Amino acid sequence: MVQLVPPTIPDFGEILAQEIYKDIPKAFKAWPTTKLSTQASSESIRPGDTATLEVSISKQYASWVHGHLMTFAQITLYSASGEVLMKEKIHVNSLYVQGSKKVDEIAQKGNSVLMSEYQLASSEIVRKLAEQLTLLGFR
Repeated sequence: MVQLVPPTIPDFGEILAQEIYKDIPKAFKAWPTTKLSTQASSESIRPGDTATLEVSISKQYASWVHGHLMTFAQITLYSASGEVLMKEKIHVNSLYVQGSKKVDEIAQKGNSVLMSEYQLASSEIVRKLAEQLTLLGFR
């Protein structure tokens, strides 16, 4: 009897959270001390003494039409009082990301290529987030 084991799929949300946690504070000198929470937040529960950056992966799929990974994220920045300071929907089509591989290559080569694609998509989201924060006047 042959038993197939599905491949382990990396946690894209964790990859993105780690990259935001590492790169955004370096890009903005005035960025406050940041804690990384792995718990999902809710609209009714917000810390009262700190701002909150909430990142939601709304969709991620492999587009067979374009042959690349498609990622959709929503990023919301709340003030300490819970006021929405920024709400951005960021879309990444890895077709337009330097170094990205086609879906069929990912399927053939497995998790190492998938992990690389996740890291490229994550870096692109962080780049777009940094651009938006700069436009809003963060320094």
